[in-house]
Amino acid sequence: MGTWISDGGKWFPAKEEVGLINNSGKTITVNGKQIAAGRPFIYEGADRAALYQLWEEAGKPTDPEKAITFLGQHFSDDPDFIGTIRQKYNMDVKAYLKMIGFDEGKAKTLFSEKMVSLKSHEVAARAKEVETMGGGVETGTGKVIEAGAIGDVSLPNVR
Repeated sequence: MGTWISDGGKWFPAKEEVGLINNSGKTITVNGKQIAAGRPFIYEGADRAALYQLWEEAGKPTDPEKAITFLGQHFSDDPDFIGTIRQKYNMDVKAYLKMIGFDEGKAKTLFSEKMVSLKSHEVAARAKEVETMGGGVETGTGKVIEAGAIGDVSLPNVR
């Protein structure tokens, strides 16, 4: 699943940084450096899974001019949003956004900050597994079993 960043409803691929290996069988150029076949390199750019999804959404075009660069639409261009504002508040979108205190400049700044940050695919630290409580009364001995199966930590019979 790709990583995306929203600009008011328009979804763009996030930036990623990941270590890859050149499995193309030929020398490639990455950031101005020649990478031989079978050699590792660092990819910094748009999220590859998101780019693949964009390519699929566009109908898998071979012509780059038919490619799409984002999904969705800006909320201020959404016909349902515009209709709702007109019906509920009897005003246009610009007046409504001014009324609620929406700042387009702050939204653009926040979007720009998010677009610069890289998402790395590091392995998350493992959390300690949850120990589930189980057990009950062991019928053979009458002991209360706290966790696990017969013979695990026992508590004195509390009846």
